[in-house]
Amino acid sequence: MKKFTICALSLTLLSSCLPLEKDLEAAYPNTQIAVESCVTKNASEIVEQPQIRDACASKHKIEFKVWERYFLNGKAGYSSSSFYTTDTSVFEGDLTNESVNLIFTNATIEIQHTENPDKTETLYLTGLWIPPSGKYNFSENVLFKPKSVANKDAEGNSLYTWNISSASGVRIELR
Repeated sequence: MKKFTICALSLTLLSSCLPLEKDLEAAYPNTQIAVESCVTKNASEIVEQPQIRDACASKHKIEFKVWERYFLNGKAGYSSSSFYTTDTSVFEGDLTNESVNLIFTNATIEIQHTENPDKTETLYLTGLWIPPSGKYNFSENVLFKPKSVANKDAEGNSLYTWNISSASGVRIELR
């Protein structure tokens, strides 16, 4: 009976020291640790790992503060090739994560064009995974098609501006 009590007590103490996968999600909310734990817990033979990662990232994402969004930078513009070949217009560019501890999983881009009667068009980029120093290239169809491929006025000023109006993702945290 004494051996059983010692074994049971030892097992109880040992198991309380080892965090369970569910505990990792609770202990490290909104981090890559929670996403990794969620992916491990939900591994599947019929659902591919990128889809599971996207679902887990969506579950654990947080909306980044305004100053944190500034770590997501890039270049973008209307595609000149789509201007001549299609009836639709394409807005394309690349985004770079300049942070050291954020992973971007979603971004909202607003495009303002002086010729656009609606003035603002919004792109929702979802299912991203842009780690620190990572890049993401995007190419999205947009409703508004500029009259000129140059997108400049007579003085050479751009007829459009764009900005990242919101971004979300997870923080990188070490255990």
